[in-house]
Amino acid sequence: MRLLYVGRTFPTERIMSKTYKSLLVFGLVCLVLSLALPKERVDVAQSVVLIQALDNSDPNKETVKWLGTGSFIADDLILTAGHIVKDTTYFNVIMPNGRVRPGFVEYQEDPNLCDIGLIRVRLYESPPALALGDYHKLRVGDCAKILGFGLGEKPPTLTQGIISCLSRTNPLGGKVSLLQVDAAGYLGHSGSPVLDKHNRIMGIFVILHYGDESWSLCVPVDAIKLSLAKYRATKALKERGLTK
Repeated sequence: MRLLYVGRTFPTERIMSKTYKSLLVFGLVCLVLSLALPKERVDVAQSVVLIQALDNSDPNKETVKWLGTGSFIADDLILTAGHIVKDTTYFNVIMPNGRVRPGFVEYQEDPNLCDIGLIRVRLYESPPALALGDYHKLRVGDCAKILGFGLGEKPPTLTQGIISCLSRTNPLGGKVSLLQVDAAGYLGHSGSPVLDKHNRIMGIFVILHYGDESWSLCVPVDAIKLSLAKYRATKALKERGLTK
């Protein structure tokens, strides 16, 4: 009896062929999923810091004027609200591990435009930077999370809600319209990152409204990107001696 016929495949070989094809398809599916999904889940709380604005008018005493929250968006660079850095030069930056690092104001956007500030802090190794999202993909009803130090308490807390309005006039002035979210914010949350479902920054918390309805107002990510581009361009011009 012959086991292999000319022009035919032995049934065992047919089974092996089907099994190989199935494994190949399964392997390709796993590869596609591995490329589409994040490589690891990042603890976003490791990118958020508590900020103490210091009053240095008395060289013999260090006084904290107010508190806020910030998030790393690049090595040594913290994004926060403009009113946190206003009229202030030096800061205590409380890192996620509890250590205190000195920080100084790097940039404040024109408050007549929007409420954005940057703080520089020197570190041997910076925490992971949060990515900036895409404003044009935001929709009313999308998930919105505020991560920050409400009332200056540690560790940071996360409140969750949805986007309730994509363009709201700033009640305190400023030409840039704000995002409105129904996630709860508190004193100390100023400058906190407002995150989408992928933990990308969609805005920064700047105003809390109390009343029959409470909601939070945030500088949107498109304004943040424009302000960062302006900051980097201004910095480059200064480094080349083309402006003061």
